[in-house]
Amino acid sequence: AITALVGFLVGVVLSYLSAIQLKNYGADVFIINILGLGIVRELGPILAAILVAGRSGSSMTAQLGVMRVTRELDALAAMGISHTQRLVLPKIVALAITLPLLVLWSDIAALIGGMLSADLQLGIGYRQFLHGLPAAVPIANLWLGVGKGAVFGILTALIACHYGLQIKPNT
Repeated sequence: AITALVGFLVGVVLSYLSAIQLKNYGADVFIINILGLGIVRELGPILAAILVAGRSGSSMTAQLGVMRVTRELDALAAMGISHTQRLVLPKIVALAITLPLLVLWSDIAALIGGMLSADLQLGIGYRQFLHGLPAAVPIANLWLGVGKGAVFGILTALIACHYGLQIKPNT
């Protein structure tokens, strides 16, 4: 819900600010290109990654830190269980799967917000917006944004786990 709300509001703001400049030059139709490429290729993955890093990344770091303080990591090592396979790898796989889904979710919310704002500011109807969107944004850009989401998920999990495992075993 937070990702959708942030995406929706970013779409509204981007559309509103772009509409002011596009009106001056009579280039109202290019709002679809600006919103489509800007959100699908860049802003959607970045917004989702920042929110996941702030929420889930810090949670992963704290969880591993608590396990270090309570000597659970030492117990796993004593049983011969690898920290990487048991604790780190599932987190990496989970974020590599869920972050691209969150990118799609935030893209949809941002495009809905931008479409609503474009209708109110420039009079571009929903049908015109949805009809022009596939022409303005090739499908390769969608895959690029989803791929960025997977890479950002893997990096977030790796960094969070690295810092979680670096915590010293004291309060």
